[in-house]
Amino acid sequence: MKLNHITKYPRSVLFFLFFFNHYLSSCQNSVEPWQSFGEITTETRSLSSFHGLDVNHDIQLFIIQDTTQPEFIQITYGKNVIPGITTEITDGVLSIKNSNKAKWLRRLNIQPKCTLNLHQISNIHLEGNAKVNCIDTLYSPAIHCTVNSVEDQNLLVYCGQFYGGVINSGNVNLSGQATIFSWSCEKGGGLDATDLRSDDVYLYHFTIKDVSVNPSKQFEAHLFNSGNAFYFKTPTYKFKESSQGKGQVLLKKP
Repeated sequence: MKLNHITKYPRSVLFFLFFFNHYLSSCQNSVEPWQSFGEITTETRSLSSFHGLDVNHDIQLFIIQDTTQPEFIQITYGKNVIPGITTEITDGVLSIKNSNKAKWLRRLNIQPKCTLNLHQISNIHLEGNAKVNCIDTLYSPAIHCTVNSVEDQNLLVYCGQFYGGVINSGNVNLSGQATIFSWSCEKGGGLDATDLRSDDVYLYHFTIKDVSVNPSKQFEAHLFNSGNAFYFKTPTYKFKESSQGKGQVLLKKP
């Protein structure tokens, strides 16, 4: 007797197979779940010209500005997961992302360390738990910076105008010089600009953290929460303050 046997899979099994296949196809640039981290290695990538920087989750970035060398990025990470660190330039903005999605990578708690040499910079955006440290001073006529990261940032700049804000719980430490400095602190963000020399400072402060700035000619401070704003000498031209919370604008003497 001939039997016609047809195996039928439950819908749940078919759905799982479809989802798993879709997941694998969407992770072409990231480490596969069965791959190992690999030995720590360093890869250098040449870059074309760019003026903006967008740094995403799980990236630790060190910035240098050496115009005698080509623009490049060096990535130090596991050999099998370096391909998941993407560096793409679109409309003059360099995007650095960690596209590795395997959960065991997050449990290792090892961030890729990247060293970036740039020639010019006018825009910086930091996301997630990206962390940036300047090895060199960043020279630019103007820099717009937005920080949506939970990590502390250490930026060293020399520019005519530095403006933007922090919109996450991380702290921003600024040093160098910015003739005009305009900044807002929101959603738990902090600011230490004690070592950022400025002629004019415009501060909008919405958090409970204390912040500090270093103006010499003009200072406007608008406080909306319990965090204080410290400054170190009386501005020579204009001083304006307002507070809609418990925070105060305070002169901090040595």
